[in-house]
Amino acid sequence: MKILLYSFLTISFLGLFSCQNQNNTTATKHPDTLSVNTNNTSNKSVSNEEAVKLAEDFVRWQGYTNTPTDLKLEEALFETDEFATSIEKLMDIRQNTLQGKAIGVKQFDNQSKWAVAFDFVEGNEEGQCRCVIMDTLGESVYMKPGNTFIGWFNQQ
Repeated sequence: MKILLYSFLTISFLGLFSCQNQNNTTATKHPDTLSVNTNNTSNKSVSNEEAVKLAEDFVRWQGYTNTPTDLKLEEALFETDEFATSIEKLMDIRQNTLQGKAIGVKQFDNQSKWAVAFDFVEGNEEGQCRCVIMDTLGESVYMKPGNTFIGWFNQQ
């Protein structure tokens, strides 16, 4: 009986972290944050340039740049320790914190993921950036929690 109850609660809990949005993308729980699946039906790896474009679109859509967004609260992919009760309050936190143009890109984790770096607009320690992560299909896109050392993008 306990096993059955545990299984039900686990499935119910996981279901809370999955939703379909208007852009035909699926938000799912990532260990530290939420991610977006872009539904790449070709199963073709994205190029360096495509990964950068996807990441740049992601930071704009999620409200990190100075570009207006049509993001709705239910589409927002909250970072660890990030909370807002309205899209306006979330934009107060995020808006204009990152430059919209990527400053670095790198494949990592046995070439199974892309990392795309973004510089802060102002006020952060030199050599630090924020990083958007995605798999090589351009799916499971999410903002990596915390800052990343920009020098990592130059390491082999």
